Amino acid sequence: MHFPSFLIGSVTTGCGFLLIHRELSHRQRLSSRWILVEVVEKEMKTLWENAKSSIPDTEPTSVASKLEIDKYATTYRQKWEDGVSYLRDLVSKK
Repeated sequence: MHFPSFLIGSVTTGCGFLLIHRELSHRQRLSSRWILVEVVEKEMKTLWENAKSSIPDTEPTSVASKLEIDKYATTYRQKWEDGVSYLRDLVSKK
């Protein structure tokens, strides 16, 4: 028996086993984490539904508030488009 070959073969086999074991253990941990995420998502959905149901629905959203929201949306959209135009001009100069 050639001792260095035996030693290298044992080390290679051991490393292979440990790498496979680590990958399988990692998959198990990921799958259990997904289970926890699903539980938390269900809890968040129930909390959200409870919060929405506790808000009094006395009157629908008024037309004035919708117009005010549209005004802000238009303002921010214009700022966004100005920023994009500025970046396009800056890139085209170089």
